[in-house]
Amino acid sequence: MEPPAVTSLFDTCPALMPQIGASAVTLLLAALVRRIVPAQRARTRRLCTAGAALALGLVWLGELQSLLLSLTAVAMALVLATKELIQCATGALAGRAGRSYAVGDRVHLDGTSGRVVAVNWLTTTIAESEAGSLGSRPTGRRLVIPNSRIFAGGIHVEPCADAARRHAFSVTLEAASPLRDLLALAGMEAAARSAPGMPGPRVALATTELGKPRLDIVLFCAPDEAADAEREVALALLERAAGETRGRASLALVRERAA
Repeated sequence: MEPPAVTSLFDTCPALMPQIGASAVTLLLAALVRRIVPAQRARTRRLCTAGAALALGLVWLGELQSLLLSLTAVAMALVLATKELIQCATGALAGRAGRSYAVGDRVHLDGTSGRVVAVNWLTTTIAESEAGSLGSRPTGRRLVIPNSRIFAGGIHVEPCADAARRHAFSVTLEAASPLRDLLALAGMEAAARSAPGMPGPRVALATTELGKPRLDIVLFCAPDEAADAEREVALALLERAAGETRGRASLALVRERAA
């Protein structure tokens, strides 16, 4: 049994026999004319060569058209298959050429906001944040967005006039915590870690869905110091609350034994 490729070749050859025969006759006539015409008549020889080339082109015109159509179809298929990659690369090129945004900028895109943490030719990675009553808070998620979305929909970059940024977070406490003392302590700790020349911190008392007291704290600090400031304030509050709880438990035990 013959391979499929050989069978296809044998099936195609009979259909091309007229073109092959006409091409052979044309080349044979062109060779005979060049041999008959003296070498001194170069113009006649060039005309003969041009006529042979034109005749070959007319003979194979239909096949050339089919070949061009096939190449066009292949090119269109490649463009459609790589459309997303082309748009991603175009979006990255437009962003870098126009310096639209860079790593560290806060951006908004299609309802998503956050800080740009990485940019390459295909994607942009954003550390997502969500808006709250006391400002934006990081969600801990990272979004990898194709640059084609940025190129198609545009991106909004927040102005960065100052190095210090607004940072908001919350600390949940137990119901028996000394709230007045913890409110004052939260204000002092947040003020100690706020950037100079910026508005002072703000502390608000609220409750969670389970009814536990919660302190909502807003302060202004450098972006790279926000995590440290939040950790230190939270530790100070929780340590004070734990100490007060242990002190009350010990006092209650002493009174119980005295009774």
